[in-house]
Amino acid sequence: MLWPMHEALLQALRDQRPTLLVRWGSLLRAQPSPNALGNPDVLVLLMDWTLEEWESILRRPHARRRRSPGVGAAASESEYCPCGQNPLLGYFRSAETALDEALARLAAPNAGDDSYPVEWTLARDAFAVEARRALRQVAEREISTFCAVCRQRHRFGPRITYASATGGNAGPSTLAAPFFP
Repeated sequence: MLWPMHEALLQALRDQRPTLLVRWGSLLRAQPSPNALGNPDVLVLLMDWTLEEWESILRRPHARRRRSPGVGAAASESEYCPCGQNPLLGYFRSAETALDEALARLAAPNAGDDSYPVEWTLARDAFAVEARRALRQVAEREISTFCAVCRQRHRFGPRITYASATGGNAGPSTLAAPFFP
């Protein structure tokens, strides 16, 4: 459930969606891809789905966690991806930049009241915090899911060991080994 002013801001962003998508795509294409999976022509196909997920999380305040470290300058990329090769890192960094730019372009509607632009600006800033938090939650979930199948993940962290049925240590799990040597 969004506050009425936040609902108005969300609608204003929806109206800017085509511009937001174009800007996001250009930011994505401007940065180097860490690997073939980061092909911008492929990643742009995820944008509509990502925005739908973002809006879904934004509308459910209980689904948003109060701490979300972020993808951009606010967090180290190693919090998400130890090897830094995940193509979704740049995807979500460019998404956050495009979202911030779109939010900054939202001007207060002319309500005839001198205090309304101030209220709008305060509401926009509060909404921006919530919007970023929701986007970072989507980013964290998708990046960690992609990293879960990465062949490189074991080079940067300890292997998981499981106890055997007899109570001893069975050693490194074959599940922890990379698929290819």
